[in-house]
Amino acid sequence: AGTAALRLWVNYLFENSCAHKIECHTWSFNYRMRRVAEKLGCQLEGRERELIEWNDQRHDRLRYGLLRSEWKLFQSPVS
Repeated sequence: AGTAALRLWVNYLFENSCAHKIECHTWSFNYRMRRVAEKLGCQLEGRERELIEWNDQRHDRLRYGLLRSEWKLFQSPVS
């Protein structure tokens, strides 16, 4: 459900704006969001190491990016 919802949102943004790039940020412990970003074709672009402490552990903030051209290629049907 999360992947489908984010796919619809990204598609809407690229179809209804002139945005060249979309970014999303998540935490290193959020494996589900990391997987969703990767399934949509986002590339890991940055890591802010040990930015927060949660449950007595330090965690990184991850930045993913997706270019309009990558989205078009990723959404094209495979021949």
